[in-house]
Amino acid sequence: AASWAREAHVALLPRTRGGCRPMPGRDGAANEQREICSRFDRAVIEQVTELARGRPVTLLVAARWPSSKVAGIAGGEPGPIGDRVTRAMDRIAEAARAGGFRVAIMLDTPTLPYDGPTCLSRRPANECGTPRAKAEAERAEATVALRTFAARHPDMTLIDPLPALCDAATCPALTGDIVLYHDSDHLSAQGSVWLAGRLGRGLLDAALLPRERAQL
Repeated sequence: AASWAREAHVALLPRTRGGCRPMPGRDGAANEQREICSRFDRAVIEQVTELARGRPVTLLVAARWPSSKVAGIAGGEPGPIGDRVTRAMDRIAEAARAGGFRVAIMLDTPTLPYDGPTCLSRRPANECGTPRAKAEAERAEATVALRTFAARHPDMTLIDPLPALCDAATCPALTGDIVLYHDSDHLSAQGSVWLAGRLGRGLLDAALLPRERAQL
């Protein structure tokens, strides 16, 4: 995102907190962090709303969305994951309407079976990636919900990194001499820059810029 922002001549204000999803209650964080994450989410919405007074603002929502097929990230509120993701996005959409800002949603990156850099230091690169079919299945619950949600809200856009990070069969940990991942599911700094290049200015402009600028 930083490299795209420089090229597009827009200000980028990162607001992230480890372990916090933009989702309410038990979906947002473990017990000990729940109130911290809730306060963080509220503060971000308040800041974005304030920034949107008098200027175009887009909130890019990215998260490790829950999945029942990846150990450690399914836990949360009761009920189907798709319903839980939709409820969270409904709250963000309501805040966006009230605050006058746009929303773009980043879908999940693939999850590798091992820590990427560690695996690459010990095994051939072709043993460190994950099958594309497995990556798609692991994120399917949240992805279907987010695509359905975006279809109901045409003012919101989706950015899907998976087609750029995977070929027809595999989602590799290494491309050329670029180690794509920092661990098993977070992109490295180099990987993030590489992904922005693969996604292309056109897609990112359409998702993140005000409509009148994206169409220039």
